This record gives sequence, C-alpha cells and structure tokens, in this order.
Amino acid sequence: MTDRWSREQVLGLAPDASSARAAGGVAKPAKWAATGCDDEAVWGECRGSGKSAYRTCADLTGPAFRCTCPSRKFPCKHALALLFLWSDGLVQAEGAPGGAGNRPGWVAEWVADRRGRADRAAERRASSAARTRDPKTAERRARRVDDGLAELDQWLRDQVAHGLAQAEKAPYRLWDDAARRLVDAQAGALAGLVRGLAAIPRGPAGRAGCWRSTRCCGCSSGPTSGRRSCPKGCARPSAPGSGSPSRRRRCCPAGSASGTCGR
Repeated sequence: MTDRWSREQVLGLAPDASSARAAGGVAKPAKWAATGCDDEAVWGECRGSGKSAYRTCADLTGPAFRCTCPSRKFPCKHALALLFLWSDGLVQAEGAPGGAGNRPGWVAEWVADRRGRADRAAERRASSAARTRDPKTAERRARRVDDGLAELDQWLRDQVAHGLAQAEKAPYRLWDDAARRLVDAQAGALAGLVRGLAAIPRGPAGRAGCWRSTRCCGCSSGPTSGRRSCPKGCARPSAPGSGSPSRRRRCCPAGSASGTCGR
C-alpha cells in the first residue's frame, strides 16, 4: 500500500489558500460515500448542491485528479478534501494492495486511459530517440548550403560593383529572387535576412526626407516618378526654372526652395 501523505503534503497541492480552506469544510466523512483506495488511486462520491453526487478520484502516481464538479480549479476542493480524508486514514483500502478489480468502473476507466496515454507518449519518445540521422543526408544538405552561400557572396559583390545607390531604385523582386535561391539551398534563416534588406532603402533611414531620395515626404505617394503632388498636398520641388516658385517647398530640413539640398 502506498504510504499515505501528510496533511502538509496535501495542502501543498492546493491551487490557492481559498481552495484549501474550502476543502477543510468538505473533508467530513458524512459528506462522502463509496470511498475507497488502493496502491495507485483514491476515490469517492461527495454530496454537493445538485441532485447528483460529485465523483472524485486521484491518481496517486501522478498525482492527477478528476472530479465531475464544475470548478475550474485544479485540484478542486473535492479532490483536496478526499485526499485529506485519505491522509487521516478515513478512507479504507479495498482488497489486497494493487487490487484494481475493486475500483468502480469510472475510476478504472480513467486510470487505464491515463496509463495508455503515458505509454504511447513514452513509445513516441523512444522511437524519436532511436531514429538515427543519415550522415549522407546531412552531407548533401551541407553542400547545398555551402553552394548557396557562395552564390550569395558573388551576388553581393555584383551589387557593390554596380553601385549601392542602385539598390535604392531596385524592385523588391531583386531581393526576393536572391532569397528564393537561398531557400532552395536550405538556408532559410539567411533568406529571411536578405528579404529584410529590401526594406532598408525604403525605410525612414533610407529616405533622408529629400526629394532626390525615394519619396518627397512621409506620405504613401510612392517614389518620385515625375508626380508633383501627393494626397497630403505636398509638392515635390521642381527643377530650377520650371514651375511656380510658390509651389516649391522644402522637403527636408537641409533643403531649399530652389529644389536642391545638401543631402
């Protein structure tokens, strides 16, 4: 027979102080019926406020608890009260130690289901641990990653050779194609970083606020492709000698009304 726990051990399972206090009021033999225990479980039926008694049981090997009451606390006051009675020796053992045949059907079914799930989980863990990785597969993947990194290195050198200023005007497809090739090379994490590079020349740090940069203001009117206005009413500075001076305005602190700036 499993050694019975002390009341302090049972109190240590309470989810909060209020549950422990409530369990003390329920831990009275007069409130319980059909109680029993063996070396793995303790069970009983507690008379509640409803018509049907609350079926409560505890798996002592977990520990784990089950109760038909509507409480959301775990363990509930009924499970704690049952363990209080068991701890005080007020729940009598049924049959010989380990005699699961004396368990009510609903207790035996719940315990068996728990054991089955635990066994299946152990089998999955053992199968996963026993599964060995094919060294040839790892070698092929390493070669693909190395080839992808070499191709990325050459691509970055080409961008530098063409001039980094061109990256500001490059479409997103340029970066996405490079990222796709890295995905094919099984370097997915690096592909995400390459895709992130596409946002740098389009972000606040990339557009210095100047009309010669990506946009003429912080609005969403898009790159300066000849448009003189945007939904917010701002105007891209006209080239010297064109347009009305009254429509020229600075688009960055360093700019000037003539349409040129230090940036």
